[in-house]
Amino acid sequence: MSSPRILFAANSFDVIGGAETSVLPWLDEAASRGCEIEFVLCRIRGRRADLLESRGIPVHFHRLYDHARGIDIPRLSGILGLARLLRKGRYDVLVGLQPPSHYFLRLAAFFSGVNPCPRIVTIEQGSYADRSYLYVTLDRLFQSRTDCFLSVSETLRTEFLTRSGVPFAKATAIPHGIAPKDDRPPDPKLAADAKGRQVIGCVARISVGKRQRLLVEAVRRIAMKTGRRPLLLLAGDAEEDPGFAGEIAAAGLSEDVRVLGHRDDIDAIYPLFDVFVLPSVVEGFGLVWAEAMAHGIPVITTRIAPMTEFITDGVNGLLFDVDDVEALEDCLRRLLEDTDLRERLGRAGKAYVRERFRPETQRRKYVDAFLGTGASL
Repeated sequence: MSSPRILFAANSFDVIGGAETSVLPWLDEAASRGCEIEFVLCRIRGRRADLLESRGIPVHFHRLYDHARGIDIPRLSGILGLARLLRKGRYDVLVGLQPPSHYFLRLAAFFSGVNPCPRIVTIEQGSYADRSYLYVTLDRLFQSRTDCFLSVSETLRTEFLTRSGVPFAKATAIPHGIAPKDDRPPDPKLAADAKGRQVIGCVARISVGKRQRLLVEAVRRIAMKTGRRPLLLLAGDAEEDPGFAGEIAAAGLSEDVRVLGHRDDIDAIYPLFDVFVLPSVVEGFGLVWAEAMAHGIPVITTRIAPMTEFITDGVNGLLFDVDDVEALEDCLRRLLEDTDLRERLGRAGKAYVRERFRPETQRRKYVDAFLGTGASL
């Protein structure tokens, strides 16, 4: 029997964020089962495509769409080019890792005329509640040609089923797997800067939706009201909000707030944090809060789904309402002032992640879904 040939499609392989971090263990699992793996990047190649090639994975680039003024504009030449690749490659499985690439992947599969059609799997890792009506309609039209719709949380699966009308049995929720974190030494320069100070951390791209400004305001209020001067470290790409770092400097907060940009050594940043905060308005899963828990760091995040699916307020983390700066300030003060509470929540979160998000179990489930094997499918 020949080895299954899988083509993964992604918008890009640029920074190592949630989507990129999650796919690497899936690739390892698929390879361990003898699968032949290829990748197609659908908007830009990205700065980390060489990481795939270093693993011996062929990487194709077909620009399937442009993005302008918030609108994805299909490129027919790119879609037809991918259709030719599908005819030539004779793949057994097509996996669309994220929107909008998985929509154009399915369109290319239709134009390819390959018969029988490969097994097609799509993955939702971000909110479906605000998906455009056009894309919701495409999910409805493509549902007969899509074998499995995967979501990274039950909340996201419910959103998807409610809006798309896809048959219940075709959609499955499989959370990310979180690898245990070792005691890696912290970044020495940042450790020296943080010496003698409590450190609040946030790891997320700098953007309006992630609400880093709300976190900065909460930290400023704590300093003003209590005299405490915790150090706030913000790790994340700032391309979506290039003026953010300048605002911090203009406000005279450079000594208390550090914008670190994207970090490839993020496991050397987490150990610096006494508290982790993710104040997002919307998340599909929010991988970073689980990574912080895996490091034993107490987590504060917003009271939104899917956070409430995994985090119980006061048990394995603290929750506050979206955009409620006073509630966020209160959560921060509780943890900064109460060592026992920090340690208790840190231990509880670490134990929860270790039990709930076993990486070997999750990557097996994902590859089972890709191949159409496994008892759950």
